[in-house]
Amino acid sequence: TTRHYGGTGLGLAISKELVEMMGGEIGANSDEGRGSEFWFTVQFTKQKEMARAREPEPADLKAVRALIVDDNATNREILNARMTSWGMLVTEAEDGHGGLQAIYRKLDKKEPFQIAVIDMQMPGLDGETLGRMIRSDSRLSDLKIIMLTSLGSRGDAKRFAEIGFDAYL
Repeated sequence: TTRHYGGTGLGLAISKELVEMMGGEIGANSDEGRGSEFWFTVQFTKQKEMARAREPEPADLKAVRALIVDDNATNREILNARMTSWGMLVTEAEDGHGGLQAIYRKLDKKEPFQIAVIDMQMPGLDGETLGRMIRSDSRLSDLKIIMLTSLGSRGDAKRFAEIGFDAYL
């Protein structure tokens, strides 16, 4: 723009259209050297009661058997604290092989995990491979698995869903 105060005037055109669509009136008063005053009038009716969005009922996670598989002790500690505060029964594994062993131990005891939070970047057996191994065993079909990663890329959520992960964080 070449005008002193910039702008294209489009804002005023849009404002005029909106005000007129609402059955109102818009105008301007201008005094050279002093500036301009812009005004509008629109009739509104007061709502009887404000509409409120319904919040979903919180899930009851008490006694849900959960497994955390992460090579980072701090991550395990944080997840464990949060999940136990919800009443979940949490077991930790520091790598993919340990996670798989824990899954089968609980399965043998007829106390299968219901959910597993699995880190992607782990040495040896990474989270993606562990997830594929879990999904290849029909005895583990009820186990909900969540991929946890700090190095996500566009398209990962879809890719992990196709593998069989129930969620991606």
